[in-house]
Amino acid sequence: LGIEDPIERILALCDAFFSHLERGVFPGGCFFISVAAEFDTHPGEVKERVADFQQKWFSRLEALARQAQEAGQIALDEDITQLIFEVDAFLLMANMSFLLNNNDPVALERGRRSIRARLERARPAGEPAKKPA
Repeated sequence: LGIEDPIERILALCDAFFSHLERGVFPGGCFFISVAAEFDTHPGEVKERVADFQQKWFSRLEALARQAQEAGQIALDEDITQLIFEVDAFLLMANMSFLLNNNDPVALERGRRSIRARLERARPAGEPAKKPA
């Protein structure tokens, strides 16, 4: 991506996800979210492959958050796995709300704001807040 800052890379990945929804790459929103919802209770290769993809996505975000924590951008007492779980939950909810509300862009904007706010709350105490983009 050409972005060195780990927090900015997380935000860029999330923005790419939202952009993919806005552009209507798949009419049903995120392909992997849709397939996961359909196959999550069905054992087999499809479920395993989707779970593997989701784990790689989660691990990538988690690794960036750990880098940010090591760089002092995220508080040392922040549970990184929980943080990324919440970021990912905002992505999933934005996808669902976007689709259920006839591709209403407000849902994606709420997702963007939620992710930025959560990452902001993860900053070390006393560190100045970044201006919203």
